[in-house]
Amino acid sequence: MPTRYLPLLALLLGFTMAACNSSKKDDAAPNTSRCTEYVAGDVAVGIKATADIDAVFAWINSTGLHISQVNGFTYVSGLPADSLAYVNRTLLAKPYLDARGFKAGNAYVLAADRKIRVGDVLFDMTPANQADWLRTRQTLQLADEGAARCQSCKDIFLKVPVGVEKYWAQELARHPATSWAELNCIGQIVLH
Repeated sequence: MPTRYLPLLALLLGFTMAACNSSKKDDAAPNTSRCTEYVAGDVAVGIKATADIDAVFAWINSTGLHISQVNGFTYVSGLPADSLAYVNRTLLAKPYLDARGFKAGNAYVLAADRKIRVGDVLFDMTPANQADWLRTRQTLQLADEGAARCQSCKDIFLKVPVGVEKYWAQELARHPATSWAELNCIGQIVLH
């Protein structure tokens, strides 16, 4: 996908997530009754801002489910600002960051504090990819920004067996790291 379409894709993704998030409650109980059509085999889970990716990986691995996508985990690097090119080169070498039309290596230096920030989306997080990401975090000295960055930005998309999506949404909603869990609803946009 040409990079000129990425802002439009990000905007559409933002509208989609906002539409989904507008109906979420503070308790983690999923509302599956309003979702009559959903993507078979998909469940979306909001992750609390204080939850670290290491713990999320361990939890999901214990369920036997596959992590299709990880969003909203943002990091601050302990490396000096002049290491930005090195950080981006390292990220570009990760195939699980460079997928589905997204381009890896989106690290930048925040002018206010001159620290490198990383916020790439993680795809197809197999156990091998998870282990590589955890090693990469150590190499790049990436510390999770957690609640300092955003209270409700972290979420994951999971692949579950077809036919048991509602069960998994309810089961995943019970975990202490979960802020919400729901089916990947298919909605309709009505243009007026």
